[in-house]
Order: sequence, then structure tokens, then C-alpha cells
Amino acid sequence: MDTSRLSWIPNGISVLRLLLTVPFIWGILEHRFDWVFWMLVGAAISDIADGAIARALNAPSELGAILDPMADKVLLSFGFVALAWVGAVPAYLALVSFGRDLVIALGALAYRRRHGDFRVLPTLAGKASTFGLFFYGCAAIAAQLWEWPQQQMSLDVFGWICLLLLVGSGLHYIHLGRSGKFEVRGAPQSQSAEKA
Repeated sequence: MDTSRLSWIPNGISVLRLLLTVPFIWGILEHRFDWVFWMLVGAAISDIADGAIARALNAPSELGAILDPMADKVLLSFGFVALAWVGAVPAYLALVSFGRDLVIALGALAYRRRHGDFRVLPTLAGKASTFGLFFYGCAAIAAQLWEWPQQQMSLDVFGWICLLLLVGSGLHYIHLGRSGKFEVRGAPQSQSAEKA
């Protein structure tokens, strides 16, 4: 079976997740938590699906390597700012999430200017922080719709775990950048930066 015609699907899913940011934020600000919850659940599933489909089709791409994390960062960073605005999550968590992504983006620009184009391979710390944001975001939105035993305590625990994952992943990426452990495109294999 020729899968080349289907190779657009993973990137298409990432683009849809990126476009979901606008209605997601609008729904939060309008307190439409009933469908905002399912939007975030769908976004989390799509985050797993696009990578899995790309591997199944043997169709990883440079564009997909950019779109996938970009969609996550835009949706989650701005989404958490909106959730903090309506009081669904602590403001400090939204600030740390947004600030971490801003530092990573500025650091990437500085690294590219110094070393040229490069690729950041997915790391366990980055994946864990993304999972933490999706999970805590779903829990915080669910708390606006339903109640469960020890609700506030569980939200506090989830929030602190999410905060630790964010700080840990941010420090990890800073370490990778400072130690030159990103793969620089176009460099000879012997001179390429060490992969993390």
C-alpha cells in the first residue's frame, strides 16, 4: 500500500491543534467549560496520534518536528493564561508555563544565530512537562464542572507536580543549549553537537 498520499495527515492534525487555540481560549473566557474540557482531551489525544501516525506511515518530516511542539506550546501556554484569568488555575503556574516557553524560544533564536540551523530532539523532560500540562489542565477544567473527594487537595498536588515538571524541563533545555547538545544541520557528523 502506497502511504505517501497519507503523509500529510500527521502535520494536518498538528495544524488543527494549533488552530484549536482560538476557540479554546474563547471557550475558557466565556466559561464554556463543558465543551472546553473535551477540546483539551481531544488535543491531548491528537498530540499522541500525530506522532504515532507519522511513525506508522514512516512519514516523519522536518515540518512536523516543528509543528507538533509549536502546537502544544501555543495551545497550552495561552490556554493556561486564559485559565488563570478566570481563576481556574493559579496565576504563578500560567506565568511559569508562558515564561518557560518564551525563554526556550529566545534561547533557540540565540542558538541558531550562533551555530546555524539545528534540531532539538524530543526529550523525556519535555514530554513529561507537556503531559503534566495536559493532565492538570483537564483536571482544572473538570473541577469547574464536577466535584470529587479531596478535590482542592488533589488539584494542589497536581499543580505542584506540573510546576516541578515545567521548571525541570526548562532547566534541562537551558543545559542542552549551554552545553551545545543540539544537532546542528549541515555539520559533519564528527563535528555535530552531541545528541542528548
